[in-house]
Amino acid sequence: MLCAAAWAAADPPPAATALAATSAPATQEQAHDARTAAERLDKIMKERIKELHFEGIELDEVIQFLRDVSGVNIVVKWNALAGAGIKRDSLVYLDVKDVEVEKALRLILESLENPDSLDWAEDDGIITISSRDDLATRTTLRNYPAGDLLSATRSDLTKALVPPKRKQGLNHIADVPHPVQAGGENRVPVRDERLAEEADDTVLTAAGLVDLIKSTVNPASWDQGNTSITMADTTLVILQTSRTHKAIARLLESLRQAREAARVHLGVAVVRMKDAAGRRELLQAAAAGKDMSAMLAGGAQEGKWTLDRCRIENSFVGDKIRTSWLGQGQSGYDVLVHLAGRDGQTLEATAVFKSQWQTKSGAVARSDSARLRLAARAAEIVELVPPDAAGGSVVLILWRERTP
Repeated sequence: MLCAAAWAAADPPPAATALAATSAPATQEQAHDARTAAERLDKIMKERIKELHFEGIELDEVIQFLRDVSGVNIVVKWNALAGAGIKRDSLVYLDVKDVEVEKALRLILESLENPDSLDWAEDDGIITISSRDDLATRTTLRNYPAGDLLSATRSDLTKALVPPKRKQGLNHIADVPHPVQAGGENRVPVRDERLAEEADDTVLTAAGLVDLIKSTVNPASWDQGNTSITMADTTLVILQTSRTHKAIARLLESLRQAREAARVHLGVAVVRMKDAAGRRELLQAAAAGKDMSAMLAGGAQEGKWTLDRCRIENSFVGDKIRTSWLGQGQSGYDVLVHLAGRDGQTLEATAVFKSQWQTKSGAVARSDSARLRLAARAAEIVELVPPDAAGGSVVLILWRERTP
Protein backbone atom coordinates (compact mmCIF):
# COMPACT_ATOMS: atom_id res chain seq x y z
CA MET A 1 0.00 0.00 0.00
CA LEU A 2 2.81 2.40 0.88
CA CYS A 3 4.70 1.96 -2.39
CA ALA A 4 1.50 2.34 -4.36
CA ALA A 5 0.69 5.50 -2.46
CA ALA A 6 4.17 6.95 -2.75
CA TRP A 7 5.10 6.07 -6.30
CA ALA A 8 3.08 5.86 -9.48
CA ALA A 9 5.26 3.04 -10.81
CA ALA A 10 6.19 -0.23 -9.14
CA ASP A 11 9.92 0.43 -9.52
CA PRO A 12 11.53 3.35 -7.67
CA PRO A 13 12.35 6.39 -9.82
CA PRO A 14 15.92 7.02 -11.05
CA ALA A 15 16.60 9.48 -8.24
CA ALA A 16 15.78 6.86 -5.61
CA THR A 17 17.94 4.28 -7.38
CA ALA A 18 20.87 6.68 -7.34
CA LEU A 19 20.32 7.28 -3.64
CA ALA A 20 20.39 3.60 -2.86
CA ALA A 21 23.66 3.24 -4.74
CA THR A 22 25.34 5.89 -2.60
CA SER A 23 24.59 4.03 0.58
CA ALA A 24 26.82 1.01 -0.09
CA PRO A 25 28.33 -0.49 3.05
CA ALA A 26 31.42 1.33 4.25
CA THR A 27 34.73 -0.34 4.91
CA GLN A 28 35.69 -1.15 8.50
CA GLU A 29 38.06 1.81 8.56
CA GLN A 30 35.36 4.19 7.37
CA ALA A 31 32.89 2.84 9.91
CA HIS A 32 35.17 4.04 12.70
CA ASP A 33 35.85 7.39 11.07
CA ALA A 34 33.22 9.85 12.29
CA ARG A 35 34.22 12.49 9.79
CA THR A 36 33.85 10.14 6.85
CA ALA A 37 30.47 8.96 8.11
CA ALA A 38 29.24 12.53 8.53
CA GLU A 39 30.43 13.52 5.07
CA ARG A 40 28.77 10.47 3.56
CA LEU A 41 25.50 11.29 5.33
CA ASP A 42 25.65 14.93 4.21
CA LYS A 43 26.04 13.79 0.62
CA ILE A 44 23.04 11.46 0.84
CA MET A 45 20.89 14.07 2.57
CA LYS A 46 21.49 16.44 -0.34
CA GLU A 47 20.32 13.91 -2.92
CA ARG A 48 16.89 14.53 -4.38
CA ILE A 49 13.76 12.39 -4.29
CA LYS A 50 11.55 12.68 -7.35
CA GLU A 51 8.20 12.46 -5.60
CA LEU A 52 6.57 11.76 -2.22
CA HIS A 53 2.84 11.16 -1.84
CA PHE A 54 1.52 10.02 1.53
CA GLU A 55 -2.21 10.09 2.05
CA GLY A 56 -2.83 9.05 5.64
CA ILE A 57 0.12 6.65 5.88
CA GLU A 58 1.33 5.58 9.33
CA LEU A 59 4.54 7.23 10.50
CA ASP A 60 6.32 3.91 11.10
CA GLU A 61 5.76 2.90 7.44
CA VAL A 62 6.78 6.33 6.16
CA ILE A 63 10.09 6.23 8.07
CA GLN A 64 10.81 2.73 6.75
CA PHE A 65 10.05 3.91 3.23
CA LEU A 66 12.49 6.81 3.64
CA ARG A 67 15.15 4.37 4.86
CA ASP A 68 14.63 2.18 1.79
CA VAL A 69 14.62 5.04 -0.70
CA SER A 70 17.58 6.99 0.65
CA GLY A 71 19.73 4.32 2.29
CA VAL A 72 20.00 6.50 5.41
CA ASN A 73 20.27 4.77 8.79
CA ILE A 74 17.33 6.15 10.80
CA VAL A 75 16.72 5.33 14.46
CA VAL A 76 13.39 6.35 16.01
CA LYS A 77 13.06 6.68 19.79
CA TRP A 78 9.39 5.82 19.99
CA ASN A 79 9.16 6.04 23.79
CA ALA A 80 10.42 9.62 23.76
CA LEU A 81 8.07 10.50 20.89
CA ALA A 82 5.15 9.01 22.79
CA GLY A 83 5.75 11.56 25.53
CA ALA A 84 5.30 14.25 22.86
CA GLY A 85 2.07 12.68 21.64
CA ILE A 86 3.58 11.00 18.56
CA LYS A 87 2.93 7.29 17.98
CA ARG A 88 3.96 4.69 15.43
CA ASP A 89 0.50 4.86 13.86
CA SER A 90 0.39 8.68 13.67
CA LEU A 91 -0.77 9.54 10.16
CA VAL A 92 1.32 11.42 7.61
CA TYR A 93 -0.21 13.55 4.86
CA LEU A 94 2.34 14.88 2.40
CA ASP A 95 2.48 15.50 -1.35
CA VAL A 96 5.72 17.02 -2.69
CA LYS A 97 7.99 16.63 -5.71
CA ASP A 98 11.71 16.94 -6.32
CA VAL A 99 12.93 17.50 -2.76
CA GLU A 100 16.20 16.79 -0.99
CA VAL A 101 16.22 13.90 1.46
CA GLU A 102 16.91 16.30 4.33
CA LYS A 103 13.93 18.46 3.48
CA ALA A 104 11.74 15.40 2.96
CA LEU A 105 12.51 14.26 6.50
CA ARG A 106 11.84 17.73 7.85
CA LEU A 107 8.50 17.98 6.05
CA ILE A 108 7.43 14.53 7.27
CA LEU A 109 8.03 15.53 10.88
CA GLU A 110 6.40 18.91 10.43
CA SER A 111 3.27 17.29 9.02
CA LEU A 112 2.61 15.62 12.39
CA GLU A 113 0.80 17.05 15.39
CA ASN A 114 3.00 19.00 17.81
CA PRO A 115 5.88 19.36 15.29
CA ASP A 116 7.71 21.76 17.60
CA SER A 117 8.08 19.02 20.20
CA LEU A 118 10.12 16.65 17.99
CA ASP A 119 13.27 16.87 15.94
CA TRP A 120 16.12 14.80 14.59
CA ALA A 121 19.87 14.69 15.11
CA GLU A 122 22.89 13.35 13.25
CA ASP A 123 25.64 11.34 14.90
CA ASP A 124 28.30 9.18 13.24
CA GLY A 125 26.29 8.89 10.02
CA ILE A 126 23.03 7.94 11.77
CA ILE A 127 19.81 9.97 11.98
CA THR A 128 18.01 9.80 15.33
CA ILE A 129 14.39 10.99 15.53
CA SER A 130 13.18 11.85 19.01
CA SER A 131 11.59 14.55 21.13
CA ARG A 132 13.37 17.90 21.41
CA ASP A 133 13.75 17.43 25.15
CA ASP A 134 15.47 14.08 24.63
CA LEU A 135 17.76 15.35 21.87
CA ALA A 136 18.74 18.35 23.98
CA THR A 137 20.50 15.96 26.37
CA ARG A 138 22.62 14.43 23.58
CA THR A 139 25.53 16.87 23.39
CA THR A 140 29.11 16.47 22.19
CA LEU A 141 32.22 18.62 22.59
CA ARG A 142 33.91 19.84 19.40
CA ASN A 143 36.71 22.27 18.54
CA TYR A 144 36.57 24.80 15.70
CA PRO A 145 39.76 26.68 14.68
CA ALA A 146 38.71 30.31 14.19
CA GLY A 147 41.88 32.39 14.17
CA ASP A 148 41.33 33.49 10.57
CA LEU A 149 37.91 34.94 11.43
CA LEU A 150 39.23 37.05 14.30
CA SER A 151 40.93 39.44 11.89
CA ALA A 152 37.76 39.93 9.85
CA THR A 153 35.52 42.98 10.07
CA ARG A 154 31.94 42.86 11.24
CA SER A 155 30.65 44.42 8.01
CA ASP A 156 32.28 41.72 5.88
CA LEU A 157 30.94 38.93 8.06
CA THR A 158 27.45 40.45 8.13
CA LYS A 159 27.19 39.72 4.40
CA ALA A 160 27.13 36.02 5.22
CA LEU A 161 24.01 36.52 7.35
CA VAL A 162 21.79 37.79 4.53
CA PRO A 163 19.41 34.90 3.86
CA PRO A 164 18.40 33.79 0.36
CA LYS A 165 14.89 34.58 -0.84
CA ARG A 166 12.23 32.35 0.61
CA LYS A 167 10.22 30.13 -1.66
CA GLN A 168 6.55 29.67 -0.94
CA GLY A 169 5.51 26.06 -0.50
CA LEU A 170 4.19 23.59 2.01
CA ASN A 171 4.48 25.12 5.48
CA HIS A 172 6.40 27.98 3.78
CA ILE A 173 9.69 26.19 4.35
CA ALA A 174 12.52 27.70 2.32
CA ASP A 175 14.12 25.08 0.08
CA VAL A 176 17.54 26.66 0.44
CA PRO A 177 20.40 25.70 2.74
CA HIS A 178 21.61 28.42 5.09
CA PRO A 179 23.51 28.31 8.37
CA VAL A 180 21.51 30.89 10.28
CA GLN A 181 18.44 29.43 11.93
CA ALA A 182 15.51 30.90 13.84
CA GLY A 183 13.79 29.11 16.69
CA GLY A 184 14.83 25.50 16.20
CA GLU A 185 18.04 24.08 14.78
CA ASN A 186 16.87 23.79 11.21
CA ARG A 187 14.16 26.38 10.61
CA VAL A 188 13.71 29.12 8.05
CA PRO A 189 16.85 31.28 8.00
CA VAL A 190 16.65 34.86 9.19
CA ARG A 191 19.08 37.72 9.29
CA ASP A 192 20.46 38.94 12.59
CA GLU A 193 19.12 42.50 12.35
CA ARG A 194 21.00 43.57 15.49
CA LEU A 195 24.29 42.61 13.92
CA ALA A 196 23.32 44.24 10.63
CA GLU A 197 22.56 47.53 12.39
CA GLU A 198 25.89 47.45 14.23
CA ALA A 199 27.92 46.37 11.20
CA ASP A 200 31.06 48.45 10.73
CA ASP A 201 34.70 48.01 9.88
CA THR A 202 35.86 47.20 13.39
CA VAL A 203 37.69 43.90 13.67
CA LEU A 204 35.67 41.03 15.10
CA THR A 205 36.96 39.96 18.52
CA ALA A 206 36.82 36.54 20.14
CA ALA A 207 33.93 37.69 22.32
CA GLY A 208 32.19 39.11 19.27
CA LEU A 209 32.45 35.81 17.38
CA VAL A 210 31.05 33.90 20.36
CA ASP A 211 28.16 36.38 20.62
CA LEU A 212 27.53 36.10 16.87
CA ILE A 213 27.20 32.30 17.06
CA LYS A 214 24.97 32.37 20.14
CA SER A 215 22.65 34.98 18.65
CA THR A 216 22.23 33.37 15.23
CA VAL A 217 22.43 29.59 15.71
CA ASN A 218 19.66 28.07 17.84
CA PRO A 219 19.73 30.99 20.32
CA ALA A 220 17.44 29.41 22.94
CA SER A 221 19.69 26.37 23.36
CA TRP A 222 22.59 28.32 24.88
CA ASP A 223 20.63 29.01 28.06
CA GLN A 224 20.42 25.30 28.83
CA GLY A 225 22.81 23.88 31.39
CA ASN A 226 24.25 21.19 29.10
CA THR A 227 25.57 23.49 26.36
CA SER A 228 28.49 25.90 26.33
CA ILE A 229 30.77 27.90 24.05
CA THR A 230 34.17 29.34 24.92
CA MET A 231 37.22 30.59 23.03
CA ALA A 232 40.55 28.97 23.93
CA ASP A 233 43.23 31.09 22.27
CA THR A 234 41.96 31.02 18.64
CA THR A 235 39.86 27.86 18.90
CA LEU A 236 36.13 27.70 19.61
CA VAL A 237 35.31 24.96 22.12
CA ILE A 238 31.61 24.15 21.86
CA LEU A 239 29.37 21.68 23.70
CA GLN A 240 26.16 21.29 21.69
CA THR A 241 23.81 18.87 19.97
CA SER A 242 24.85 17.37 16.64
CA ARG A 243 22.30 19.41 14.70
CA THR A 244 23.51 22.64 16.24
CA HIS A 245 27.13 21.63 15.58
CA LYS A 246 26.20 21.18 11.93
CA ALA A 247 24.58 24.62 11.80
CA ILE A 248 27.65 26.17 13.45
CA ALA A 249 29.96 24.54 10.91
CA ARG A 250 27.82 25.90 8.07
CA LEU A 251 27.82 29.37 9.61
CA LEU A 252 31.60 29.41 9.98
CA GLU A 253 31.99 28.25 6.38
CA SER A 254 29.68 31.04 5.19
CA LEU A 255 31.66 33.57 7.20
CA ARG A 256 34.88 32.35 5.62
CA GLN A 257 33.36 32.61 2.15
CA ALA A 258 32.20 36.15 2.87
CA ARG A 259 35.64 37.04 4.20
CA GLU A 260 37.35 35.56 1.16
CA ALA A 261 35.11 37.65 -1.08
CA ALA A 262 36.27 40.72 0.85
CA ARG A 263 39.96 39.99 0.31
CA VAL A 264 41.99 42.93 -0.97
CA HIS A 265 44.98 42.46 -3.26
CA LEU A 266 47.01 45.51 -2.29
CA GLY A 267 50.23 46.54 -3.95
CA VAL A 268 52.82 48.14 -1.65
CA ALA A 269 56.06 49.59 -3.01
CA VAL A 270 58.81 51.87 -1.69
CA VAL A 271 60.59 53.48 -4.60
CA ARG A 272 63.85 55.46 -4.68
CA MET A 273 63.51 58.02 -7.43
CA LYS A 274 66.68 59.13 -9.23
CA ASP A 275 65.34 62.29 -10.82
CA ALA A 276 62.27 64.39 -11.43
CA ALA A 277 61.50 62.69 -14.76
CA GLY A 278 60.92 59.33 -13.14
CA ARG A 279 58.81 60.96 -10.46
CA ARG A 280 56.56 62.61 -13.06
CA GLU A 281 56.19 59.31 -14.92
CA LEU A 282 54.99 57.54 -11.78
CA LEU A 283 52.58 60.34 -10.91
CA GLN A 284 51.06 60.19 -14.39
CA ALA A 285 50.78 56.40 -14.28
CA ALA A 286 49.04 56.54 -10.90
CA ALA A 287 46.58 59.18 -12.11
CA ALA A 288 45.81 57.20 -15.27
CA GLY A 289 45.13 53.95 -13.40
CA LYS A 290 47.85 52.03 -15.21
CA ASP A 291 49.11 48.59 -14.18
CA MET A 292 51.46 49.65 -11.40
CA SER A 293 53.09 46.23 -10.97
CA ALA A 294 54.24 46.16 -14.58
CA MET A 295 55.10 49.86 -14.52
CA LEU A 296 57.33 49.61 -11.46
CA ALA A 297 59.07 46.42 -12.58
CA GLY A 298 59.73 47.82 -16.06
CA GLY A 299 61.08 51.12 -14.75
CA ALA A 300 63.41 49.35 -12.32
CA GLN A 301 64.82 47.19 -15.12
CA GLU A 302 65.42 50.31 -17.21
CA GLY A 303 67.23 52.01 -14.32
CA LYS A 304 64.66 54.78 -13.85
CA TRP A 305 64.30 54.04 -10.13
CA THR A 306 65.18 51.48 -7.46
CA LEU A 307 62.62 49.33 -5.69
CA ASP A 308 63.27 48.91 -1.96
CA ARG A 309 60.05 46.93 -1.73
CA CYS A 310 57.42 45.86 -4.24
CA ARG A 311 54.92 43.22 -3.12
CA ILE A 312 51.29 42.31 -3.55
CA GLU A 313 49.69 41.77 -0.14
CA ASN A 314 46.67 39.50 0.23
CA SER A 315 45.00 41.56 2.91
CA PHE A 316 41.70 42.36 4.57
CA VAL A 317 40.26 45.48 6.13
CA GLY A 318 41.83 45.82 9.55
CA ASP A 319 45.23 44.46 8.51
CA LYS A 320 48.44 46.39 9.11
CA ILE A 321 51.46 46.24 6.80
CA ARG A 322 54.88 47.42 7.93
CA THR A 323 58.07 48.08 6.01
CA SER A 324 61.32 49.73 7.10
CA TRP A 325 64.87 50.37 5.94
CA LEU A 326 67.96 51.70 7.67
CA GLY A 327 70.93 52.76 5.60
CA GLN A 328 74.27 54.37 6.25
CA GLY A 329 74.56 57.57 8.22
CA GLN A 330 71.27 56.96 10.05
CA SER A 331 69.24 57.44 6.87
CA GLY A 332 66.13 55.34 6.62
CA TYR A 333 62.38 55.10 7.07
CA ASP A 334 59.71 53.14 8.92
CA VAL A 335 56.20 52.87 7.45
CA LEU A 336 53.01 51.35 8.87
CA VAL A 337 50.03 51.05 6.53
CA HIS A 338 46.68 50.38 8.18
CA LEU A 339 43.75 49.26 6.01
CA ALA A 340 41.27 51.25 8.02
CA GLY A 341 37.95 50.68 6.28
CA ARG A 342 35.89 50.59 3.14
CA ASP A 343 33.50 53.07 1.59
CA GLY A 344 31.64 51.14 -1.08
CA GLN A 345 34.29 49.96 -3.55
CA THR A 346 36.88 52.41 -2.21
CA LEU A 347 39.46 51.18 0.28
CA GLU A 348 40.44 53.62 3.02
CA ALA A 349 43.96 53.38 4.41
CA THR A 350 46.25 55.33 6.70
CA ALA A 351 50.03 55.51 6.27
CA VAL A 352 52.05 56.51 9.34
CA PHE A 353 55.75 56.97 8.73
CA LYS A 354 59.02 58.22 10.11
CA SER A 355 61.92 59.06 7.82
CA GLN A 356 65.39 60.48 8.15
CA TRP A 357 67.86 61.53 5.51
CA GLN A 358 71.17 63.36 5.16
CA THR A 359 71.59 66.86 3.79
CA LYS A 360 74.60 69.15 3.53
CA SER A 361 73.46 70.72 6.77
CA GLY A 362 73.14 67.37 8.55
CA ALA A 363 70.44 64.79 9.29
CA VAL A 364 66.78 65.73 8.87
CA ALA A 365 63.93 63.72 10.41
CA ARG A 366 60.25 63.71 9.58
CA SER A 367 57.21 62.09 11.19
CA ASP A 368 53.88 62.31 9.42
CA SER A 369 50.78 60.43 8.33
CA ALA A 370 48.52 60.39 5.31
CA ARG A 371 44.93 59.28 4.78
CA LEU A 372 44.47 57.50 1.46
CA ARG A 373 41.47 56.43 -0.60
CA LEU A 374 42.10 53.67 -3.12
CA ALA A 375 39.51 53.08 -5.81
CA ALA A 376 39.51 49.87 -7.84
CA ARG A 377 42.09 51.09 -10.38
CA ALA A 378 43.72 53.95 -8.54
CA ALA A 379 47.12 54.38 -6.93
CA GLU A 380 48.23 56.74 -4.18
CA ILE A 381 51.75 58.12 -3.70
CA VAL A 382 53.11 59.31 -0.34
CA GLU A 383 56.39 61.19 -0.16
CA LEU A 384 58.64 59.72 2.53
CA VAL A 385 61.77 61.73 1.66
CA PRO A 386 61.32 65.02 -0.25
CA PRO A 387 63.12 65.61 -3.58
CA ASP A 388 66.74 66.66 -3.50
CA ALA A 389 68.35 69.10 -5.89
CA ALA A 390 68.28 66.53 -8.73
CA GLY A 391 64.65 65.61 -8.08
CA GLY A 392 65.47 62.32 -6.40
CA SER A 393 63.22 61.20 -3.55
CA VAL A 394 61.74 58.20 -1.74
CA VAL A 395 58.03 57.53 -2.17
CA LEU A 396 55.50 55.00 -0.89
CA ILE A 397 53.05 53.75 -3.52
CA LEU A 398 49.83 51.90 -2.72
CA TRP A 399 47.50 50.50 -5.35
CA ARG A 400 44.70 47.97 -5.80
CA GLU A 401 46.14 45.11 -7.79
CA ARG A 402 43.98 43.86 -10.64
CA THR A 403 42.80 40.27 -10.24
CA PRO A 404 41.67 37.88 -12.99
